[in-house]
Amino acid sequence: MQKNNAQKAFIVEPLYCLASRKHQIRYIDNSTIDEYATPGELVEYVYNPLEIAQRPEYKFLFTETELKAIAEYKEMIDYFYSKYDYDEIYDNMPEIWKKIMEKSLRLLNILGFTLDDFYERGDLKSKTNETHIPIKGNLNANE
Repeated sequence: MQKNNAQKAFIVEPLYCLASRKHQIRYIDNSTIDEYATPGELVEYVYNPLEIAQRPEYKFLFTETELKAIAEYKEMIDYFYSKYDYDEIYDNMPEIWKKIMEKSLRLLNILGFTLDDFYERGDLKSKTNETHIPIKGNLNANE
C-alpha cells in the first residue's frame, strides 16, 4: 500500500483527530460556535470506519498486521465505552484520554501515516475532496 492511499482516508482521517492534540485544542478546547467537536463525536467518527475496515469487501485495503491492529484498537474503544462516557474521559480522566491518543497515533503509524500527513482540520494532504470531519459549521471555511 502506498502511504498516500486515499482509499484509507475513511479510517485514517478520524484517527488523526483522536491522535492530534493540536486538532483537539483547536476544535474542542478552543472551539467556536461555527467550528467545534466533542470528544464523543471524535470517537463516534472513528468507530464506524473501524467496523467497515473489518468487512470482507474492505479487507483488501489492509495487510493482516493492519487488520489485527484495527481489531485491537476497536476492542480498546469498546472497553472504554462500556465503562465511561468519552466526554467524561476527556474532561476528568486525562490518563485514559492520553492512552486513547497514543493508541490512535500507533494505529495511524501502522497504517502508514504520520500526523504530518494531515491538515489541522483532519483531512489528508494528498486528498482533493472535502473533509469528512464531524466539525459543526462551515466545512469550507479557511483554516
